[in-house]
Amino acid sequence: MYQFTVPGRPQPKERAIVKRTGHAFTPPATRIAESRIKSMYKGPKFEGPVEVHMVFLGDETRIVVRPAPARPSGRSRADIDNLVKLVLDALQGVAYDNDNQVVYVEASK
Repeated sequence: MYQFTVPGRPQPKERAIVKRTGHAFTPPATRIAESRIKSMYKGPKFEGPVEVHMVFLGDETRIVVRPAPARPSGRSRADIDNLVKLVLDALQGVAYDNDNQVVYVEASK
């Protein structure tokens, strides 16, 4: 298990910017935020399934990465963040007005 804290206000990932030429690129604020998280991580590179726990506070982000317990095979190969995003977007306007109202998500596959 590796736990670390990233100082500074949590930054949401911004949508890619697409130019008229069709070229898409990552917005600078997103690149900077991702780079800051990468530079703060000094832990091991885990092999196999992992769990990532995050707590977003006003002035920092606390992150825990650890090996996941063994699970039965045959699970979806889709990225879990994409699965979660689809459900949150689908429930917008039905279960809540805006998915920014969601303050806690727990997901597994």
